[in-house]
Amino acid sequence: MALLGSFMVESSPQQIRAFALGMKISGNLSSTAGIWAFTIVMNIAAGGFCYLMALERKPPSLWVFCVFIAMGLLPLALATYVTISRFRYGWPVLEFQTFASVPGGVLTGTIRIPKPLVYREGIHLSLACMRGVVRRGLGNDPVEMLSVLWEDRCILDRFSPDATVGQIPVFFKIPSRAKPSEDVQAGSRILWRLDVKAKTAGVPCFMSFIVPVLAGPLSPEARNLPDVTAALRSPPQPARQAPADRRIQLRVLADGGCQCEFAAGRNVGMAMLWMVIGAGFAGVGTIPFFTSDGAIGLAFGTIAVAVGASIGLGLGVYGLLACATITVRPGSLVIERGVAMFMRRRQMSSGDISDITVRIGGQLNDQPYYEVIAARSTGEPLTLTTLMKDKADAELLAAAFKKSLLGKPS
Repeated sequence: MALLGSFMVESSPQQIRAFALGMKISGNLSSTAGIWAFTIVMNIAAGGFCYLMALERKPPSLWVFCVFIAMGLLPLALATYVTISRFRYGWPVLEFQTFASVPGGVLTGTIRIPKPLVYREGIHLSLACMRGVVRRGLGNDPVEMLSVLWEDRCILDRFSPDATVGQIPVFFKIPSRAKPSEDVQAGSRILWRLDVKAKTAGVPCFMSFIVPVLAGPLSPEARNLPDVTAALRSPPQPARQAPADRRIQLRVLADGGCQCEFAAGRNVGMAMLWMVIGAGFAGVGTIPFFTSDGAIGLAFGTIAVAVGASIGLGLGVYGLLACATITVRPGSLVIERGVAMFMRRRQMSSGDISDITVRIGGQLNDQPYYEVIAARSTGEPLTLTTLMKDKADAELLAAAFKKSLLGKPS
């Protein structure tokens, strides 16, 4: 048995077993012990800040204390949840059906859970290709920031009610153009991660595995592997005719074009995250106004407050209130985007656009958000839509825009 990083390879039969890494914090705190270490450090730092601020003659406002208290309580809640889940379900093992997955092939196998779960709702599986960039964080410690390059999902929803599930089958097709796993090179790497989430009759279950996708030719055996999840998935839904997001309205125009309206308040979670980050910067920036009489401290506080206000108002409030209208007709495309009365209009002809596709435009934690882009003759892509959480909605809009503008099916 040879050890390859976090994988164990058996020679007979040829299988790879990848052990679940649990919840991942900043990409490198994957074990339960790492999460608790991070939690302890955050609580000590938050408690120390609160203690020092309380000693000042003019303590800052109550909301500043609340920001630092939240910085300690949120990791504590996460660590408690992961620990309870770990004790409830044990240490799951992902056993692969093939020796290795390659671009253009499949990733298939079985997750074996030492302490089976009780099925209540569909079990959600997702496979993502990620780029990890290593940067220096607090204390000059390396921190890996992950960005999603590609993702696919499926739901296993045909288990019997209240069934005891000790094995979960896995089957994903890997795009032929996907990037294989890569070790750290020049501060970055490519990794593939399989996540499993299930709301059970008890403690919710979450498992995460780093899986290998290797560069190389597709073996003949891998071309005909059966889909082991087919019997546990509902039949495919008919082609979507309208966006699932009610704040996205798609209308067909009489001249063969289409018009899509994005209402304000769609991406509340992402907008609130930017507001919280902005409030954190502003909260830290207020400390020198109460603790320092020097020009440097006051200058730092002013800059921090300005940055926080810019993030909170510029990204948070704009993301919450922004709306857009895209009107596509044969030969022309018009984009109107902005907030309330401050709308910016842009018009392009079909001669400037060669294709319309979907890409990942951002992410919240590990949840990717999609956007529709137009490939221009200049080579620089043009973003047509705001961010969408549902990939199927983005693909529907891209197909409608492409058909209306270029007369081509998707």
